[in-house]
Amino acid sequence: MPVVFTEPDDPTLLCHREGVYKGDKYHFCSDHCQEIFDREPEKYIQAWLPMPALFQDPLNGDIGAWMNWVNLHDGVDNGDYAGSQDQHNFEQWRRMATSNPS
Repeated sequence: MPVVFTEPDDPTLLCHREGVYKGDKYHFCSDHCQEIFDREPEKYIQAWLPMPALFQDPLNGDIGAWMNWVNLHDGVDNGDYAGSQDQHNFEQWRRMATSNPS
C-alpha cells in the first residue's frame, strides 16, 4: 500500500517510489519493494490486490469498504502481530519445527 506508509527516517514524509514496466506505471512503498519488483515483474503484475481502487470512486478512500471488496477482514487480516492469528500460527509452526527428529 504505497502512499500510506512513511519514510523510515522521517514520519512526516510519505513513502513513494515509481517504476514503469511495459508502459504501465507501478507504485511502491520502499526502495526494497521496488527492487524486488524490478527483478521479477512478471511474478507480481498478475497479483490480485487492487490498491488503486482504495483511492478511487466508488469507494472514496473508505478503507472498510475496500477491505470488504477485496475480502479482507478487519482484525483478522490486519492489525497488531501480538495476539494475532498470524502470531499463533507462527508459534505453532515453530513448535512443530523444533520437535521434529533430526
